[in-house]
Amino acid sequence: EKAGGRFAVAMPNWYGSVAEVKVNGQSCGITWTPPFRVDISRALKPGANELAIEVVNFWPNRIIGDDSLPRDQRFTRTNVRKLTRQTPLIESGLFGPVRLMAETVPGAQADGPSAKLTQ
Repeated sequence: EKAGGRFAVAMPNWYGSVAEVKVNGQSCGITWTPPFRVDISRALKPGANELAIEVVNFWPNRIIGDDSLPRDQRFTRTNVRKLTRQTPLIESGLFGPVRLMAETVPGAQADGPSAKLTQ
């Protein structure tokens, strides 16, 4: 909790991926299901903070991409044969905006940096 509130990163527009959220180099959590939010309160510090979001590509896209590489350069080994270099890629990844959300804790100071939960 910072100044009476909790903070989260919301990523409402993304598809088929897993994302890890880090603040100031500290992992705050992983999300892959709605509401696609991660609480970052414990990693925040006063002043500037560094936000990093690492998104993992959708697995079929990796298989499709590997099919265009020589066998010794591929990252995947699978018995899935339906996915080839001709298969269209599936929309995957983080598509902005990423939002910082704040929630006021009852009894907190009104002049703190937190606000009612917003999107």
